[in-house]
Amino acid sequence: MTIDENCEILLIPPEIDLIYLEDKQFMPLGILALASALRSDKFKVKVYQPVYRLFNQDIYNQVARHILQSKPKYIGFSTWCNTFASSLLLAEQLKLMAPEKIIIFGGPHSSILPVEILSKFSFIDFILSGEADFTLPQLLTKLKNNQSDLTIIHGLTFRNNKGEIIQNEKISAVPDLNKLPIPAYDLTKDIKIQKLDVGRGCPFNCSFCSTNNFFSKKYRTKSAERIIEEMDLANKKSGITSFSFAHDLFTFNKKFVFDFCSKLIGHRKNYKRNFEWTCSARIDCVTTDMLKQMKDAGCHSIFFGIESGSEKIQRSIKKNLKLQNVLKIAHVCRQLNMKMYASFIIGFPDETKADIEKTLELIIKLICAGAQIQISELSILKGTPLFTRYSNKIKFDGTFSNFSHAFIGKKEQQLIIQNPVIFSSFYYLPVKSLSRESIIILTRFINMMGKFRNTLFLIRTNIIKDIEEYNLLHIFLQNKEEIKKQFLSKNSNSQILIHLIYMYLEYRYKKDLSGIIQQVFKWESTQNVLKDNYITWKIIKAKKSEIINNNYIQHKKENSYLTTPIWEIFMSRYDLQHIIPEMNGWIIDLSETKEGNFYYLLSVVSNKNCKLLCISKKDYELLDLLKNESFELFKEKAKTVYSDQEFVEWLFQLENNGILINQGPAK
Repeated sequence: MTIDENCEILLIPPEIDLIYLEDKQFMPLGILALASALRSDKFKVKVYQPVYRLFNQDIYNQVARHILQSKPKYIGFSTWCNTFASSLLLAEQLKLMAPEKIIIFGGPHSSILPVEILSKFSFIDFILSGEADFTLPQLLTKLKNNQSDLTIIHGLTFRNNKGEIIQNEKISAVPDLNKLPIPAYDLTKDIKIQKLDVGRGCPFNCSFCSTNNFFSKKYRTKSAERIIEEMDLANKKSGITSFSFAHDLFTFNKKFVFDFCSKLIGHRKNYKRNFEWTCSARIDCVTTDMLKQMKDAGCHSIFFGIESGSEKIQRSIKKNLKLQNVLKIAHVCRQLNMKMYASFIIGFPDETKADIEKTLELIIKLICAGAQIQISELSILKGTPLFTRYSNKIKFDGTFSNFSHAFIGKKEQQLIIQNPVIFSSFYYLPVKSLSRESIIILTRFINMMGKFRNTLFLIRTNIIKDIEEYNLLHIFLQNKEEIKKQFLSKNSNSQILIHLIYMYLEYRYKKDLSGIIQQVFKWESTQNVLKDNYITWKIIKAKKSEIINNNYIQHKKENSYLTTPIWEIFMSRYDLQHIIPEMNGWIIDLSETKEGNFYYLLSVVSNKNCKLLCISKKDYELLDLLKNESFELFKEKAKTVYSDQEFVEWLFQLENNGILINQGPAK
């Protein structure tokens, strides 16, 4: 998105250094809501879309110059904890280049620490805490009209004429979200899945969560009619049919959920519009009937924060889930063919090895039930009860929780070390039960296991028997050094788990290993290694001579091509779409599966997604030549089975699937 047109205010999203993760789309929902509110008050607004990764000072300078091209008078930053250092460094550079620009910070991270941030960083002029849908237009109007009385703006922290920091009265949550203008979705482009601001606030008191500091405990949703209206608008403007509902707890009000689903189903029947959507919930805020109704209304996946498999830790962190319901909900989701995502945290201060063992057991059982798992080390966030109690014990070692997954360079790290309170999410809390190293390796290892959930689902009966007999944490600690060694090796992370699962399969099944299990394991192994290769490929931007087989290939001396290392071909005895659990609706009885010769191409489209394409035997043979021989042999063979036009069309297909990169006219 270009920003070279002049504007009054330019808004910078918190995704300032995350947009380069290819599975993420640029959809800064909070910024879009503010942009719409400002437009309603006749302000000319632009949204900055990151186009560079902020690696060094030269790039910060370049980005700052790019932003200033639009000649904004006001520059607003929305902030998250994980990209806050980059936001600060960019804001500082903007102030150095254009001291007259007014810089305003807001968003979740700034809202928690307004006085501390304003005290430390003189280049920030104002901080607006909380929901700024009304207060940001109010502030800009006063500044535009040179009105000096800013004390009436709730949630504002600023310096008065004497340089004293003034913190105004806290802002209340927006009571009726239906009265807000529809977010400026038009400021984003090429969106396939659109986020929708469907509600705000969570009434629960989890001790590790900082959400209530920004959205408050006041639970609110937009009306069913308003949400459907926004879905319709996106569909009419951009043809979008997939939506992600932004609300930490969409299902808290059961009556609302049933009403929304009923109206959306009716809308589909009346207008023939099939919308699909995702949401977040708690295990104790859904029922089987609700999930069935949600599925009928187009919900295809749901995210649950579980956090711990220990009842004791559930009480300690005030999550208070009844864990016996977790697996029940997982089975319901699988039966409905609804994806279930479950998140966990490890490293709570009073967590014992017995508690961690219970968490591991629940995670394995959920993976075997088809759920997708993610786990992170505990981050101590400012404004939470855990921070209040343990902030004086946090430590820094330069290794961050995957919760804080932004790029950190030397300048960013210097800020983090100098300001532990402001950057507490980059610190860790030592615990007695496990060493820091063990926690880091364990979380990485568990996150990898989710990549093989189809294989584990097929062998779940034996796995569940084994975890009831053996202590998982003990086994991990016994083999930690070997796992650590593998992490530090040149092998991809996936290859570590491939080796271990293969050993388990050989041990458990010996010579009677089912062919179906072998084929599913082969598919998952291949795609995960390709995804690892894809990430490396994107990072190093390999030179032509370093690409697989050192292939530099030409076509008709008009265009040059490079082969990529992010695709693979293989032959299977089974039709994979019918034996891979997540593709066949998690059908258990595969006894009628027919055997034959099936040929496939796997190509990576992002660091999380692979395409599985069924190809012909002749395509398989030709691609084998491209993989292992030269382009000339590939072309020569292809010309015996394809016409010139068919061959050119096939080249285009290979480009579209990431197998070839067209470098333009050959030199």
